[in-house]
Amino acid sequence: VLKIEGESYIHLYRSRRIKSASYLDLRNLKDGFLYTYEHAEITKKHALLKLVGARLLEVMANKKTHLILSVIEIKSIEKILPFLNQ
Repeated sequence: VLKIEGESYIHLYRSRRIKSASYLDLRNLKDGFLYTYEHAEITKKHALLKLVGARLLEVMANKKTHLILSVIEIKSIEKILPFLNQ
């Protein structure tokens, strides 16, 4: 069982709007496994995930830079805006 809370919870369930019927693939960045979880419980402040399976799927990036796009809540824009100008 994996408990998701705080910034990770906000990112997954508010920004990405993950649905409770879907599976969630996560990595721990310490090994080459891709872990698949299903939603056991979702509340307003945390979510509990149950491990369904793990498979060896090592992904190596060709370059060191990655671009990540997401939907940002309006409250977070005020905090992030000064850093976007740098």
